[in-house]
Amino acid sequence: MPPYYKEKNIIENIELRIRSSESEKKIQHLAFYDSLTGLPNRSLFNDRFDQLLRTEMREQHSIAILFIDLDGFKAINDSYGHGVGDELLKIIAQRFKRILRSHDTVSRMGGDEFVIILQKIQVRKDVIHIAEKLLRETAKPIPIAGNTIKISSSIGIAIYPEHGTDKETLIRNADNAMYLAKQKGKNNIQIHHPNTAHLDKQFTPVSNNS
Repeated sequence: MPPYYKEKNIIENIELRIRSSESEKKIQHLAFYDSLTGLPNRSLFNDRFDQLLRTEMREQHSIAILFIDLDGFKAINDSYGHGVGDELLKIIAQRFKRILRSHDTVSRMGGDEFVIILQKIQVRKDVIHIAEKLLRETAKPIPIAGNTIKISSSIGIAIYPEHGTDKETLIRNADNAMYLAKQKGKNNIQIHHPNTAHLDKQFTPVSNNS
């Protein structure tokens, strides 16, 4: 085979490998990241949480799980359309990322639900401080397509190992605390309590105008 054709075949093989590698990266990204917000999806969240629990069990660190649900998101979709709703989710996701530390994880679990893992928790007030920042950031007006959108969030918190030592229990307890926040008027934070009839701490709702 003439040298020209050999060189051409080598170049084509390299290009094929590059395209194959890029395709694999795209497939992997779609498998583990939410296509709308770019946040880790449920699969990656579960993988990270499982690894983190094993690590924290050895090192005896606390972890906090924050289950966040946007209040009235369906009404926004119905009033402004799904395009505005999608843009809202992307903006909220970026706001959450800016607040969190580099070693924390925020995931979109689907719809308007987000779950956050806070690592290396020293004291409970640190968790509350971050949750309050998330609550205030969500409540800031959001300009989208000529509209000013106002929305709030309800946040439930569960802390390892106080409120559970396995993934399923911690997520369930954070989810239950979030529903308690909904029942208490939305736009507030609740920490899991074994008896959900009693509040761990009462929070003053944050104004949507803040």
